[in-house]
Amino acid sequence: MCIRDRYMGKSARIFTDFENIYNLGIVFISLFCLFVSRYFYPVLLLDVIKRSEDLQNVIRAITMNLQQLFKTLILALIIMFIYAVIGINFYSTYYTADGDSKMYCEDLLMCWTSTINGGLRSGGGIGEATQGATHEESTYWGKYIFDISFFILVNIIILNIVFGVIIDTFDELRDQRKTLIENVETICFICGIGKERHEKEGNGWYEHIYNEHNIYDYLLFLIYADMKKTEDCNQIEKFVKKNLDASKTDFFPIQKSLSLVDTPQTLN
Repeated sequence: MCIRDRYMGKSARIFTDFENIYNLGIVFISLFCLFVSRYFYPVLLLDVIKRSEDLQNVIRAITMNLQQLFKTLILALIIMFIYAVIGINFYSTYYTADGDSKMYCEDLLMCWTSTINGGLRSGGGIGEATQGATHEESTYWGKYIFDISFFILVNIIILNIVFGVIIDTFDELRDQRKTLIENVETICFICGIGKERHEKEGNGWYEHIYNEHNIYDYLLFLIYADMKKTEDCNQIEKFVKKNLDASKTDFFPIQKSLSLVDTPQTLN
């Protein structure tokens, strides 16, 4: 790989890095608010999401299941379209603009959008958004089934499926983060040997992670070896550099530590 291609690759990584793009976006919004419109300043408050792992997991709980949520949304729209067709043909007189719920059913589109708006926003579904039929009317039982079936299918089943998917994913992400934190606190990132073994057989856990296998020492050495010219490297640095270029990690002391006794339990 020539020097030009190498630096072009690094430049591309810099300008496609999420952190850099995010910071440039913050600068752009700030300048836009400063010179164009101050009404966009509240948008900058969304930076709290970037600073909170829990809020990021809330967003991931939605974005990780977009396909599943989208299909559920399509199903809900189809079901409400069916109810709109039934409503415009049999119960259009119960769609009124009186009261808090403005329900219109002059045509199929208006009936559909009113069913979506009133049916989802009302706690009791379409039955609460529209007028109820009295028991003297011939449509009483039909309207009763119409209202209660909508409430069960849409307000109970469909909406709880959506909430269930989001909540389950959030719990899964929370468990993953909990496991990650436990691994960071109890397993060496470099060698993969647990804290308990270092305490019993080695020089202690903190001595190991801060001195023997300090991740920042490894990081600095990797950067040093990567930036150093090959002809100036010694044999160890050439070996590490070759592995880095091949995206290999064979040079890491996996399941090995000089402070531990060499037993089959230590080696691969």
